Amino acid sequence: MNKATLTLALAALTVASASAGDIFVKEFPPQLPPQLTPKTAKQHRAPLNQEKKRGDKVFGYTMVDNTRLFSSYVNYYSNEYFLDYVGPGITQQEEDHMRSLYVLRAGAYNPDDGFYYAYKCKYYTIGITQAYKFVKVNPTTGEWSEIMDLNDDYKNTYLYELAYNAYSSEMFALTQNNDGTLTTRICKLDIPGGSKDMTDFKNLGDYYLCGAFDYDGYFYGVRWVLDTENNNMLIGSALDKFDKNFKRIDTKELLVDGKPFLSYYQHGMDVDYTTGDLVWAATDAEGNQVMVRINPETAATKRMGNHGVGFQETMCGLYVPYTVAEDREAPAIVNDLEFAIDKNGANKVTISWTNPKTLWNRQPMTNLQNVKVYRDDPNSEPLTTIDAAGKEGKYLSYTDTEATQGVHKYYVMAFNEAGRGVETCIEAYVGHDKPGAVNNLEAVATADGLGVKLTWKAPTVGDSEGWFDKTITYNIKRLPDNKQVASGVSALEYTDANIEEAQFYSYEITPVNEQGAGTPATSNGVLAGASIKIPFTSTFGNQAEADRFTSFGPVGDYPMFTYESPSIYTDPMVPAMRFNYSTGDNNAVLVSPKLNVKKGQKYRVDWKFVLHRYGYAVEDAYHSFRILGGTEPKYESMKDNVLWEDAEFLTVKSKETHTVTTYFTAPVDGDYCIGFQVLSKGDADQMPGIDMLKFAIDYAPANDLEATKLQAPAIVSNTFDNVYNVTVYNNGDNDQSDFEVQVGLDRSNGEFVPISAAKSLSTLKSHEYAVVRVVGHAEGHNGEQELRARVILKNDENDNNNFTDYVPVTITETDAYAYCAIDRDTESYKTWLPFGTAADAQSGSQTIYTRKDLELQPDQEIEISGVAYEYMSDDNVKDLTGHIWLGTTDQENYGADKAPIMEGMQQMVAARKLEFAETKDRTIYPIPFDEGKSFKLPAKKNLVVTFGAENKSVNYNFALKFFVYNDDITVSDGENHSLWWNNVFDPNQTQGQYTETVLPNLYLMIKQPKTDPYNPNEDPNSIETIGISKGMSVKVVAGEAILNGVETLALYDLSGAMIMNLNVNGAKAVKLPVEKGVYILRVANASEVKTVKIAL
Repeated sequence: MNKATLTLALAALTVASASAGDIFVKEFPPQLPPQLTPKTAKQHRAPLNQEKKRGDKVFGYTMVDNTRLFSSYVNYYSNEYFLDYVGPGITQQEEDHMRSLYVLRAGAYNPDDGFYYAYKCKYYTIGITQAYKFVKVNPTTGEWSEIMDLNDDYKNTYLYELAYNAYSSEMFALTQNNDGTLTTRICKLDIPGGSKDMTDFKNLGDYYLCGAFDYDGYFYGVRWVLDTENNNMLIGSALDKFDKNFKRIDTKELLVDGKPFLSYYQHGMDVDYTTGDLVWAATDAEGNQVMVRINPETAATKRMGNHGVGFQETMCGLYVPYTVAEDREAPAIVNDLEFAIDKNGANKVTISWTNPKTLWNRQPMTNLQNVKVYRDDPNSEPLTTIDAAGKEGKYLSYTDTEATQGVHKYYVMAFNEAGRGVETCIEAYVGHDKPGAVNNLEAVATADGLGVKLTWKAPTVGDSEGWFDKTITYNIKRLPDNKQVASGVSALEYTDANIEEAQFYSYEITPVNEQGAGTPATSNGVLAGASIKIPFTSTFGNQAEADRFTSFGPVGDYPMFTYESPSIYTDPMVPAMRFNYSTGDNNAVLVSPKLNVKKGQKYRVDWKFVLHRYGYAVEDAYHSFRILGGTEPKYESMKDNVLWEDAEFLTVKSKETHTVTTYFTAPVDGDYCIGFQVLSKGDADQMPGIDMLKFAIDYAPANDLEATKLQAPAIVSNTFDNVYNVTVYNNGDNDQSDFEVQVGLDRSNGEFVPISAAKSLSTLKSHEYAVVRVVGHAEGHNGEQELRARVILKNDENDNNNFTDYVPVTITETDAYAYCAIDRDTESYKTWLPFGTAADAQSGSQTIYTRKDLELQPDQEIEISGVAYEYMSDDNVKDLTGHIWLGTTDQENYGADKAPIMEGMQQMVAARKLEFAETKDRTIYPIPFDEGKSFKLPAKKNLVVTFGAENKSVNYNFALKFFVYNDDITVSDGENHSLWWNNVFDPNQTQGQYTETVLPNLYLMIKQPKTDPYNPNEDPNSIETIGISKGMSVKVVAGEAILNGVETLALYDLSGAMIMNLNVNGAKAVKLPVEKGVYILRVANASEVKTVKIAL
């Protein structure tokens, strides 16, 4: 990729400020990056004239989307603050791969076929994108399909805007000029014709942020106004008009809110053909966008709504839905269209409007003839034709006395000798209506806390704004359990008493009259009901679940924790209850619902949370936390009853997940609440937030071990010993010294099959953790598998926590990847570590892995025979040569010194060709060392890995993405663990390096002897480490399966279709009824199952 022709320029290089607010234009405007912080909001939809009440509508796509975190198709409404989501701009596969990579960059509506066409690119970073696809979109449903794969065809032409010319029925594109001038070229595109070629380029002479064609084929563009005598300082914006040969014929200054508008970043523009106005999505130098109408003759502007575009979002590729007249000289649209119902409920309605003053072509009108009114169908005979000669701009009305009851749509159009004017319509309700929603609905808890009292006022408008009979009864439903608690209530209050279980409840009140049920109204939520039975766990999975919990500070009932779904600080993202620290003292309590406890009973309580600070590291931060108890969810009731506290709770890095466990003996019978209190101080440097992820309470047993976590290498050897670490927690009151830990996999019937195990070697004290090291090989197993660990304890009182979660692995005949440096909690990816494939033919890096990173004991020595990295790729990357050096150091990081560590780096272990296949999935890439070049890491030393790459083809952009951990944006420990450089691959020749806090995910391939096979029938107390039995084997020779110890055999093709299924009953050989090809063979006996891929 040629960065010089594709660059948008880094924002730091593009905008230089001499003083606050001054902007000097040096380059094309940078593309705003995709956002990472989601925001959500509800929208209100009216039952009648929904579109009219929502205001002026503009369709387009989001480049910056704080709500969905990826490019989406949306509608902007001038009367609504938040954008209306129409559909995703990316596929599910693209979202799963990396949603911020795929960005919609240009779009326009084609009125000739009724579809919207959009251009998608891959956004790698500010300044570098890659052409990707053209797509065809239904702007009503948001459904879309790909029509053209670009494969970086426009790598020398940066396309950033599409504009359809309805006059000539042609699609045009705006592109950044590639001749070194800061100008725009406009060209034709055969979209949707099927050709990706750009033709008929014309230089417009300036850089235009956006542009659009009016109905008569004239092009309008918005450009910067620069002070050329003051270093091109940006001082405003201008609107230029071009003729049909793209010759500029008019220029006017653009003011927004009466002030010069400092345009920057990305914009959007379209023409509202209904009125002839230009509609401009205008973005200022701070990235804030507003929607503006422009009078094309005067350049006068008017804001469309008193708000910005969404929640600080950026919308481009505009399309304004429109209606047209029969002729350009026919009348414009009528204004101020309204309806009025009959005051007594009769079946009649009055329609009123103001006649237009202009023709559809925006010229003054002096020849208005009449106005026609239609009911429900604008192509039917009109209800009336009203003489309007000489009544341009006058108020008129018409009363329809023959309509049937219900909703009708009335169309009103003006006529002259040129024909029918622009169409408009309004919905109106005729006759008796259902009641609308009740007013002033309020819910409060009863004095005993077991029930809820509801009060409300009667409806004042009809459900569809029609006349309604005010003889009303009410039906009442409780949420979230959707229980109908009452119906036919005539009073304006109701009490729901003696609720069985505590919850935040709200209520839906539906008014009913002779016409039927009207619009329901929903009350506020109230915590009420009897206490919850134990055990109880909540992960705040939805709003209703979160509403069980209360939060408060020392003063008032203002909620201090808010519900976030999902939290962006977890991976995968999950719902949470969030509290953001304030500067200075903090005091916030999150409280469980009332719990039903027994006096004298001991309980275990767990609060799981993640501490974070977006955009910054939160390393070595101290927090002050307490766990409180009390009979009421009130501050005064709980503040002095401390069950646990830690005034110096240490956070080593951001996004670090913690679980605090404590135990208490219930002081009462009945209701009891547990609260988590934050008392930490916040300051300018360390002002993080806490996301609570889980609350759990259970009985505290005397004997209970819990297997909490399995750490296993991604590639497991069935030839050499692998090292697994299993974390075990003693959840009981008694110390434990006689237990076993196993690592294994599940059979298809769900039975757990251990492959390695270890017996406890020391005492695990009550309520403490231990990491048990399990060593063994997965003999007899192959392929993609899921391992898990379990703990076995005699007299264990809780069997529900004996297994860890599953860990996906690949079992193969290889040296063991016994050690790895990975931290999934702090993981991200980089395109330049351990090397890059973008603009430089050579690149390299060096990383220090401490013994702690690799989980090596201080005195442990290992012999390394290969390494492996984890990657994804957007392309098949070839023509690479990789060089790997290994060395040792006493350093743990680079500190302020940016020089590579050369001492002890005498050993090059690999120099070979590398090829990476295109894949959207996380993939392990193993690099075995050259023959005879294994590396011995001595005791007490840290490992230095240096990687140099020679890249003969540099047109892969940022295709390769390597997984790394200790990310510097949100999760860093603050130390520099890696260096990287470009232009050379050999660290001896590099002239300068860049530092990184991250470390590439690394697996070490180890040669070591294996332990004795594991026999589950042996006494596990007699050995310390365990492997698997050799009771079954199979191999295929000349089309026959040679068997040993096999009871059943099944053969499948690669699509999963079964070819053969036999009960072989110990037979030694079975003929396979297939020709040449690749198949899946599954054999089993009473104790194990084996699946292998065979090739005939």
